[in-house]
Amino acid sequence: GSTVYNAVKGGKPNTGRLLADALGVDEAGLKKIVDAANAAPDSIVDGSKLTLGQALQQQGANIPEAKMLERIVAGGPGGDKLLKQYQDQATARMTALQGQGAETYMGAAREEATKQGDKIGAVLRTQAGDDKAAARAAWEAVHGRAAQDGVSLQLPLQDMEAAMGPLGRGSVVPAKDARNVLQVAKDIGTEELPAVVPLKAGPVSKSQSLEQAVRAAGGIRGGSGELRDLGIKQSGTTGLINNKTGREADLLAEEMHRRGFIPDADPATLFDALRNGGGRKLYANDQVESNALQRMAEAAMGDAPEAERIAKAVPFAEFQRLRRDSGSLAAKAGERAGGETEAGVLAKIQELLTRRADDAANGMGMEGDNVTPEFLAQYNRARGMTKANAERYKGGNNITSILRKPVGQEYTLNGDEIANKLWHGGAGLAGDVTNLKQVLSGDNFEPTMNALRKLVLTDAASKTTASGNLGSALPRYVESRMPGLQEALTPEQLNALTSVAGDIRNSEAAAAVNGLRGSDTQAKISRALDAGLLDSPLAKAASRLGSVKGIGIEPLRNKMAEAVIGYKGRTLAQLLADPKAAAAALQDQGFTHGLDAKTLKALEFASGLVSRGAAPALASP
Repeated sequence: GSTVYNAVKGGKPNTGRLLADALGVDEAGLKKIVDAANAAPDSIVDGSKLTLGQALQQQGANIPEAKMLERIVAGGPGGDKLLKQYQDQATARMTALQGQGAETYMGAAREEATKQGDKIGAVLRTQAGDDKAAARAAWEAVHGRAAQDGVSLQLPLQDMEAAMGPLGRGSVVPAKDARNVLQVAKDIGTEELPAVVPLKAGPVSKSQSLEQAVRAAGGIRGGSGELRDLGIKQSGTTGLINNKTGREADLLAEEMHRRGFIPDADPATLFDALRNGGGRKLYANDQVESNALQRMAEAAMGDAPEAERIAKAVPFAEFQRLRRDSGSLAAKAGERAGGETEAGVLAKIQELLTRRADDAANGMGMEGDNVTPEFLAQYNRARGMTKANAERYKGGNNITSILRKPVGQEYTLNGDEIANKLWHGGAGLAGDVTNLKQVLSGDNFEPTMNALRKLVLTDAASKTTASGNLGSALPRYVESRMPGLQEALTPEQLNALTSVAGDIRNSEAAAAVNGLRGSDTQAKISRALDAGLLDSPLAKAASRLGSVKGIGIEPLRNKMAEAVIGYKGRTLAQLLADPKAAAAALQDQGFTHGLDAKTLKALEFASGLVSRGAAPALASP
């Protein structure tokens, strides 16, 4: 009995030896454990202090005995220290996510998806509405400038007619809308020049004859003999010859030609027309048959031109209406069964009109266009805004789904639906997040991304076990959604989330002892943790035979055995919970700890009883 007491109280068992014996590895194995424990960080996540097994796992030191020892100690007497540390680790992981914005209350993932989805949807719709209104205002300014400057553009009629090819001969599609568009384009984009017809005989309007016109002009100045030779008699009543107030023959001939009495301005032609009173019968609009000179002039010009249609520029407002209606009709035709061909033709016509306007804005005008620099500047500004909006809110992605009513629905997507559009487990996750980032304007970017990040982190924090702690589902979640996480989260948030996932992976790997269950390693460690000789068959048999004043020794033996096992468990748990302390204990054989007060008290009592000779001596563990 005194040997037991002195060995326990006076000798102070060596904890490094206790740990080494429990591990049961050779010197090389012990060195590997010491090196890895000293090299390992205190934690992967702040507050989640690593145990010895986790530290070894983090360093890639595969020590099966260390895994099994920690598992056995944590589940046995005195293992409360390790169990508390595991819980502290779970708390620290959740705290790390909370620190980055995750909500962890009951049902948080669903509620935050709804709340943050509604917030994102509201921002997108408001922004899209503002952008659309700004573009509309810019186009209104364009139309105002076009009206002010009288801007007009030629229509691409030949290209539009070529676009009708799919509806040509052999097509049975009615295509009423497409044909109407082309007809309207021809009506407003061309004008007809009427045919030139020869003068026809008609009633003579004798408002003034040539002779009367000459007299009214002051008469002809010239020699009387010259005029008489031409058959013109000088008379005071006719007033044809007037050397006082009359005009020179060449000037008078020009005027009579200009007024249409004679076919040219030659004075001889004038005299010939006036000869022998002929001027009294000649009128400016006399019928062709009575005017040989006019008939000859018309014949010299050849055949009269026939009627023809020529292109003309149309006012910009009309051009825009034609372009707008072509697009609207194309959309409607596309929704009708069998309307695909007509829709394609109408869309092509709209494209041609758009290209025509853009070409004019880029300096590639057509003959007949009328554009001003001021109009072009405003047009290009409005066109730039429209293109930017089209690119920003382009179709074929989930942003379009959020902004528009789904087919067959009278409402836009709600918060849950928006959250699922932007954050899901599909292959296009990263692309959807990227689209959202590209759509958002400067003022809207951070508030919207913060809403998405809160949604994402809360969703991640919901991957818990039945106990409420983060489990293996979180690392799988992070791995499967890593491309999206990289797009959505800030570097700090991503680091926190991946650290938590890595900490969980590491702790799970450190606790994986499935292949060791029932093995020699487990049996050897279990033997190292028992009460030694106190649990031997000899000690048990002796204790059953002895008694002290009628009190059996067996309860005393059990108490002593439990005390030894509990001491070993608590001592090893302390070391396993602190990798650096474990490494120091294994390195320094003089590094010792005494038994705790509770264990010493029990052993002192038991040893005292035994020392008084009440029972067979019980050997020290």
